Amino acid sequence: MKLMKRMMAVALTAALLCPMTAYAAQSSEAMELYRKVYEKSQTITDMNAFYDFNLKMTGPSASGQETESIEMRLEMNAKLSNMKDPANMRYMTYTRMTVPELGEVTSSMYYLNNYCYMDMLGQKVKYPMDLSQIMEQALATSGTIEVSEGLMKDINMWSEGENTVLGYTIDDSKMNEYLKTVLGASGLNEMLDGMDLKLRNTSGEYVVNANNDILKMRLKLAMDMTMDGQTYTITMDGDIGIADPGQPVDVPLPNPAEYTEISTPAA
Repeated sequence: MKLMKRMMAVALTAALLCPMTAYAAQSSEAMELYRKVYEKSQTITDMNAFYDFNLKMTGPSASGQETESIEMRLEMNAKLSNMKDPANMRYMTYTRMTVPELGEVTSSMYYLNNYCYMDMLGQKVKYPMDLSQIMEQALATSGTIEVSEGLMKDINMWSEGENTVLGYTIDDSKMNEYLKTVLGASGLNEMLDGMDLKLRNTSGEYVVNANNDILKMRLKLAMDMTMDGQTYTITMDGDIGIADPGQPVDVPLPNPAEYTEISTPAA
C-alpha cells in the first residue's frame, strides 16, 4: 500500500503541473490571447475541476532480471470555493487510482477550520494544518501559482470548433525547477518519501472559450523516477476539465466526528 500511496503522489504531482504559467511565445497573436486568459485566471474564486490521466510505468521487475510495465489511471475531482477569502475558503479533493493488477485506491481530503481531513485506505484521520499551507495547496490545484518567465519554449494557437487551443512545449530544466515549487506548495513531499523525480518531453494545451475561460487543460510528459535505488520511466497523458468556469462551487464538508485526530499525517 505504501507503493500505491507513492504512485498516487507521483500522479498527482504531474497532474498539478498544468497551471497557467509564465510564457515565451513564438506567436504574437497567441501571446496576446495568453495574456488575456492568464489575467482572467487570476480573478477565479471558485473551481470545480475533473482530472483524468493515463499513466504507464516501466522499470525493473522485482527480481531485477527483466523489465516490466504497469498501466494505471488517475481520476480526481477538486473543488474550491472562496479562494480569495481565506477565512471562508473550502477545499476538497476526491482521488481514485486504478491499477488493473492491484485494483483501486481511493482517497478524499477536506480542509475545514484549520484542520485537514483525510480518508484513505480505510482510515479517517484529521490533523491541524496551517491556513497558509492549505492556501498554497489550493493555489497549486487551481493553477494560480506564479513562476518565472521563460518556462515555456513556445506557444501557438489554433481553432477547435467554437473554442481556441493554446499549445505549448516546456524547457525540461526549467520544468524541473518548477516541479520543486509544486511539490512544496501541494504538500506531496512527504508522500514521495525520498523519491527523485525528473521530468522531460512536456507539452500541453489549454482549450479556451470566447470569454477567455479555460475549459480544459491537456498534458503529456515523461518522468524518470528513482526509488530504492531503481529507476523507472513514467509516461503520462490526460486532461483536466473545468466545469462551469467562473460559477460558484458548493464544496461538501466532512463529519468531524468520524475522524480520529493525529498530530501529523503518516508518510
